[in-house]
Amino acid sequence: FPLLPSISILLGVIALSGTLGVPFSWLRLSVIGALQYELNVAEIAAQSIGLSGLNVSQLDMNAFVTIALVMTMGILGGVFCCIFFLKKYLNKLQAKPVEGEEKKVIVKNGIPGQKIRFAVNKMRKGKAEGRLLEVIEKSPLEQREAVCSIFPECGGCMYQTMLYDKQREMKGEQVKEILDEAIQGDYVFEGVKASPKEFRYRNKMEFSFGDEVKDGPLSLGMHKRGSFYDIVEVDQCQIVDEDFRAILSATLEYFREAGIPFFQKMRHEGYLRHLLVRKAVKTQEILVDLVTSTQMEVDLQPWVDKLLALSLKGKFAGILHTKNDSLADVVQNDGTDILYGQDFFYEELLGLKFKISPFSFF
Repeated sequence: FPLLPSISILLGVIALSGTLGVPFSWLRLSVIGALQYELNVAEIAAQSIGLSGLNVSQLDMNAFVTIALVMTMGILGGVFCCIFFLKKYLNKLQAKPVEGEEKKVIVKNGIPGQKIRFAVNKMRKGKAEGRLLEVIEKSPLEQREAVCSIFPECGGCMYQTMLYDKQREMKGEQVKEILDEAIQGDYVFEGVKASPKEFRYRNKMEFSFGDEVKDGPLSLGMHKRGSFYDIVEVDQCQIVDEDFRAILSATLEYFREAGIPFFQKMRHEGYLRHLLVRKAVKTQEILVDLVTSTQMEVDLQPWVDKLLALSLKGKFAGILHTKNDSLADVVQNDGTDILYGQDFFYEELLGLKFKISPFSFF
């Protein structure tokens, strides 16, 4: 040991040895302990069993064992951290690039050919993952303007500046790269099959209540990219049809005017949580489910009447109210009331008829 730490260790051993003996004190301070921790914990342990302090005249075998056990248990947290996390931490340090060294980083939502600014937020098994902060230069693959007015704030549809066929090619390459690592031997990869609809294809959406900025007005939409709390209004979303957007706008307008608060995730207070909307492609039936806490008693009939007065292409099969008091930010069913119609609709596919509920995986 260097000289100054050795002096402090020696003083600590002298202070403890009068009570706990030289062997135990020397072991604790010279091998696995720290002066400030050992003295404080020994003193606290002694006082907890009724001793006035580290007084040798009051010390018996039971007191010695108790003090030694408390000192040992307190240091075990560091031991377990070393056992379970030291190797992972060292791997991260070893994987850190040195200045001037080039290293591949996987950045979610980036497009090949873009020049971007990003932050590395994960190192795992020598592989780096980053978070997109800013697109400095567009990729040659980006051959059109974004079709959505809220791009890229909402974090969805991040490839919409690419032509649809180019999106399929890129995603096909990503899927094949994963399969190449998983499959041993030869296989035939047939690519990604095109959808008949590039836009307005979603048959289910789960919107969240919240605010776009802290303490701002009520919002209803999707989580802002990279944020757990901020909500972006998506009344111009292009992956759902106009019936979804009309229901979303009418619901937000009603609850804003009514002054009903949304459920605060950190404080676990409030009422409005989610709005679930489903629409059948073939039958055009619509199912709406408002998910709230049980912290308030709210008359929802005026909201139902507002929805029923909308001019929609589809028709309402049911308007529901689901209670959810879970602390997690998930759509959980703690009981559902039917406010209008029924709690299911039918969809037809390839000559088959399916009964779809709000929580069906379909």
